[in-house]
Amino acid sequence: MREICLCLLFLCLPAQFAAADATVIKFSLGGRDIERNRYKIDLIKLILKNSDCDYNLLYYYQERGGGHDDQIEKLEQGIITIKTFGATTELENRLIPIRIPIFKGLLGCRVFLINRNDQYKFDRVTRLEDLGRLTGIQGKGWADIKILEEAGLHQIAVPGKALFRMLNQGGRTDYFSRALYEAVGELQTLEATYPQITLEKRILLTYPFAMFFYISPRFPELAKKFARSFQQLVANGRFDAFFYTNPYIRNAIGKVRPERRRRFRIPNRHLSPKARMLPHSYWFDLDHFREYNPTAPVSRNTPAQTTLRRPPDEDPFFTTDPALAHRRTK
Repeated sequence: MREICLCLLFLCLPAQFAAADATVIKFSLGGRDIERNRYKIDLIKLILKNSDCDYNLLYYYQERGGGHDDQIEKLEQGIITIKTFGATTELENRLIPIRIPIFKGLLGCRVFLINRNDQYKFDRVTRLEDLGRLTGIQGKGWADIKILEEAGLHQIAVPGKALFRMLNQGGRTDYFSRALYEAVGELQTLEATYPQITLEKRILLTYPFAMFFYISPRFPELAKKFARSFQQLVANGRFDAFFYTNPYIRNAIGKVRPERRRRFRIPNRHLSPKARMLPHSYWFDLDHFREYNPTAPVSRNTPAQTTLRRPPDEDPFFTTDPALAHRRTK
């Protein structure tokens, strides 16, 4: 396998970057959380290494321009090969979903980034209706907007670059709902630039939501191989070992302490029927998290042996430098 980091578009990709007999996989990354991108990179490398395809893996970082809709169009056109999105029926109809939640559903385990002067507003929240009197912000085109608004939580959609600036300035919005790992990672990355932003202390908002890998419909054979490899990693326990021992995940859960927060549950009507039918073992479980030894090495060559309990039926959520590595060949 050959890995290449790109900061611009793929349109001008030099021919010598990719071997003629290898599948070129262009994986799109974004955002400012370096460790979240590293998690995704490590996971996709694990999946591809376990597959039977010869590939060249390229990374595409897009910080400016080209928002949510633009990225979807690039996937449809085959300019991008793989990207992660929150799961929706619409995306599953337009792209090829790999229906395994890459964060085990923690995308729907939400805490709030707030202005540090506004904690008193959330100290008064005892019911979901109280939260509905406050105003949240989300990025334009994000699937979360419909989920939150249908639960009675008022949201303002703004361009991604303005989200943290508005929150840091204060006065125009009350909170920014983020997956717990997103919130912790972004705080660590942005604290020097936006010193007024902090983590709200009391509330946990949950709804069934998953982040999937989506593959361009131009590459159906790659999608089959990718899905089969990921399913093998789930079945033999290696994905659980990767996830539950990952420092990025463990650090986020340790800082948020979700089990100690006041919890509000809301529905997600936009999750597809197939996503709703995923096995309980695909979703996060706090008992599993506690049972894994965070200091135990995660083997990339042998299956992880576990004897963990399945999550309860009633609640699945609880109970960098990638440049030029080796080339994978058949």
